[in-house]
Amino acid sequence: MNVEPGATTRRAAAPAAVAEGADRARVPGSVPAVAGAVVFSPAFPATGWALEGVGPWTVTTVRAVVAVPAAVSAGVAAVVALVCGAVTQRAGR
Repeated sequence: MNVEPGATTRRAAAPAAVAEGADRARVPGSVPAVAGAVVFSPAFPATGWALEGVGPWTVTTVRAVVAVPAAVSAGVAAVVALVCGAVTQRAGR
């Protein structure tokens, strides 16, 4: 390979998944997608049933009361997972 003087060569950086923890098992994207579709599929008919019996603000309020604790707990779980992952990487495990 002939390289001109002063020319630079660049190497492509390895993707983060390959560089760190490539041996971990991965979940295909379709698995969480199907799980989400199954979990949330009753939401559309439930909206119709709820609006027949009560008003839209009642439905909205009940959904918020149910969703906020779930979102907060999911956020806390994500933060804990990130912190535990960072601690594990620092420990060299």
